[in-house]
Amino acid sequence: HHAMANAQLQEHLEVSNTERDRLSRELKTLRGKHNHLIEEGKTMAKRVEVVEQKMKAAFAEARRLELQVGDLERGKEAVQTQLTRSTQRAEKAEALANDSRNEARKLAGDLERTRKQLQSDSSRQQADQQAIQTRSKEQSQREQRLDEKLQAASHERDELCSTNAQLSADLQR
Repeated sequence: HHAMANAQLQEHLEVSNTERDRLSRELKTLRGKHNHLIEEGKTMAKRVEVVEQKMKAAFAEARRLELQVGDLERGKEAVQTQLTRSTQRAEKAEALANDSRNEARKLAGDLERTRKQLQSDSSRQQADQQAIQTRSKEQSQREQRLDEKLQAASHERDELCSTNAQLSADLQR
């Protein structure tokens, strides 16, 4: 009876050893899988960290570009304002030049009419030489004044044209 119990015990021991070996192999496999998962987790954490760094850099670049766009918009507005002011000044200068040209034309017309009047008057009044000389002197003075006015208007027109040309050159820059 002792031999039978011994045989059962021996059989139970072999089953236990087989079970222990199987469990040991399973434990070893699970430990390998566990270590593999830990390594995979570390690798994933590194990748996430790299992605986060790239996102931070991208956000910083986007903020920098937004600021740059704002600066460019303000610069554009300042240039537009300056261009508008320069255009208005150029238009005023052109209007002054036109007024001066019109005044010069009017003075030239007055001068020509006065000359014709003088010629007509002198042919009609040859008998009264003294009156002709007096009128001639007055006419010369008037012509001189008109010539001075014409020269002043021409000079002013030249200055305005020069200013206008300078403003146009400034505008083109």
